[in-house]
Amino acid sequence: MIDTETLEKLRNISITERIALIEMLLDSLKPQMTIAPTPQTQRPAFGFMQNTGTILGDVMAPMKLLLDTHKIQLPHQDPFIAATAIHHQLTLATADTYLTSALWLTTLS
Repeated sequence: MIDTETLEKLRNISITERIALIEMLLDSLKPQMTIAPTPQTQRPAFGFMQNTGTILGDVMAPMKLLLDTHKIQLPHQDPFIAATAIHHQLTLATADTYLTSALWLTTLS
């Protein structure tokens, strides 16, 4: 709110000064800058990480060795799940009755 003293001063100035004052007030309400997000380049869905790392060895070799060493025979298409749990000494969460009944594997069902 404007106090009475300021209103009295505004009444005593000319129309030209009032218009200049209003224009100055309106200019002060304009934004000083606009912030916009920076454009992002579209990266490809596949292959953007190509040649950024090195494979230091065969990931499956330790699991294959474990399967061969322990002679684990599983009626599954993917015996590496159980071998990975054994290798890393993890508890395997599963509902598979064959795996939960196996004494050589710690499971949680």
